[in-house]
Amino acid sequence: ILNNSTYNINTEVLIYNLNDSSFTSLYPIHFEKNKIYTRTQGLQHLLPNGDLFVESTDEGKVFIFNENELLLKKYFYTPVDGFVQYPNWVRIYEDLNFLK
Repeated sequence: ILNNSTYNINTEVLIYNLNDSSFTSLYPIHFEKNKIYTRTQGLQHLLPNGDLFVESTDEGKVFIFNENELLLKKYFYTPVDGFVQYPNWVRIYEDLNFLK
């Protein structure tokens, strides 16, 4: 088990280029600055406008950010002190036409 504060680690989203077999880290400054890390599971989704949605399940947090700014940081707390509610794979619906 890694302690995020002890090892100063964070998660990242990598983009793989099939043409040249290279990796690019997407918006690494936000992962570092917000200490985004999840030990067991998480979720990310690149939105059509270039914003990145990230769920840090173990920490009970979701984020939306782009290259320039943090747009959303949401914590899921429970009534019990010291515990968080796991978001468990939150989804963003970009097209609500399925409701018709």
